[in-house]
Parts: sequence; structure tokens; C-alpha cells
Amino acid sequence: MQTITGYAESHTSLRGIDIHYLEWGDPGAPPMVLLHGLTGHAHIWDHMAPALAGRYHVLAPDQRGHGDSGRAESYTTAEFVDDLAAFVAGKGT
Repeated sequence: MQTITGYAESHTSLRGIDIHYLEWGDPGAPPMVLLHGLTGHAHIWDHMAPALAGRYHVLAPDQRGHGDSGRAESYTTAEFVDDLAAFVAGKGT
């Protein structure tokens, strides 16, 4: 099994849901948010994010109900979009 390193793990509360996210790179670099697909999680980016981290501050959240993030009562597209907007606003990106 391969061990991936070089990222920091954090949690934030967005709209009443605990959101887990990973980040790579310098927080002063231009931000880049990477989103996983419907059945994914933030670690899907473990191999690509380090290459991007030399130029960007890479952030990869586990979206609601995925990975290590909290579950929600609803999973509409609008809620995922609102979660992303809150995440971006909260990270100052």
C-alpha cells in the first residue's frame, strides 16, 4: 500500500455540516479548489494535488455526505453549490 504525504487535514463547519478537507501548498499562493465526483472523496486528488501545489494553494473538500464529512438530510445540486460558495468564502479564496 502506498502512503501519500504532504497534505494537511482540517475540518470546518459549513451551513451546519462538519466538512473535512485536505490542503497542499503555500496558503499565500493563488487558490485552487478541487472537487470529487458523486462517489468520490478528497483523497481522489492525492496524486495530482502535489504537482499543482508548487504553483497553487490546493484545497480539496469532502463534500457533504462523502469521505470524512458529515451527513446531511438532503443532497440537492443547489445545496452542493451553496456549500462550495460557503467553503470558498470561508477560506478567503
